[in-house]
Amino acid sequence: KMIVVCLEGCHGSGKTSLLSQLRHHGFSVLDEAFIDMPTYTEALHPQSLMMEAVWVTNWFERLLKCKAQIEGKDNEHRI
Repeated sequence: KMIVVCLEGCHGSGKTSLLSQLRHHGFSVLDEAFIDMPTYTEALHPQSLMMEAVWVTNWFERLLKCKAQIEGKDNEHRI
């Protein structure tokens, strides 16, 4: 079973602190992964609708890969 909680909030609202506490208590946490985003600085602003759509699509792809890994581990224990 996988439960997904997404945090949204302005800069300085405590999201990073909350994520650190979740990690400390054994939860898996996906970061925002802005560093892995493609850069099209001359054509598209990083916060344009298109770039935000690319980011959220990449985030969901990472989430689905995590789910597949979890399901694979669950299936290893089944005989």
